[in-house]
Amino acid sequence: MRKNHAIKIRTLLLLIYVLLILWGTVFSREQRTVRAFAGLFWEAQNHLWNFIVLNVLMFVPLGFLFRSITDSKKSVLFGFILSVFIELTQYVFCLGKCELDDVLNNTLGCGLGILLWMGSSWMFLRQWDDLPDFMKTEEVKPYYEVLRKKKLSL
Repeated sequence: MRKNHAIKIRTLLLLIYVLLILWGTVFSREQRTVRAFAGLFWEAQNHLWNFIVLNVLMFVPLGFLFRSITDSKKSVLFGFILSVFIELTQYVFCLGKCELDDVLNNTLGCGLGILLWMGSSWMFLRQWDDLPDFMKTEEVKPYYEVLRKKKLSL
């Protein structure tokens, strides 16, 4: 029951964050008169490092939250598809510059979020049932119990 509740909360947070991303990249933009497209590495060639960093950072929480719900492959794929959707929407409705760099940087940010989730999940002692099968051995159980008694588990 506790695990199911946590997944529902993470899913709600993910939905809210996706809506925030869409608001900032699509819904809050003013329509232009001309469609704009920039090829791969355009931002790097023009030394727009702040845009690169911001695009990466924008998708880190997305990867972190999505990975907390499902596996890594689906998480990266979701980040990629969302980024492509944003760029195509910007291009079709003249809402900004459609940049291949953004798709690459957003997907990279999503991947970094996934890595952060994976790293953080190993920093805390899990419940016995949540441990990977290879760790659920009779040799490990006494050590787990000692750590649990010292309240090192979540």
